[in-house]
Amino acid sequence: MTDNNNNNLKEARKLAGLTQKGMSEQLGIPRRTIEDWERGISTPQKYVEQLVIEKLLNIASTQKGDNDDIEIKD
Repeated sequence: MTDNNNNNLKEARKLAGLTQKGMSEQLGIPRRTIEDWERGISTPQKYVEQLVIEKLLNIASTQKGDNDDIEIKD
């Protein structure tokens, strides 16, 4: 996974208005794992990354009311 993919996770988390701790609590992913993904120390499998980003975008769209302007580039 490239830095761009790590940035996608971080960008999606921020769009959802979550801290790493908040993301951990909402999605049940250990905070340390999220830290490692965002720093590029470890990488989630592609399907896991896609599911996490999808869940974060759903959180973001719920907060905004829609997801028309939310886009994460691969």
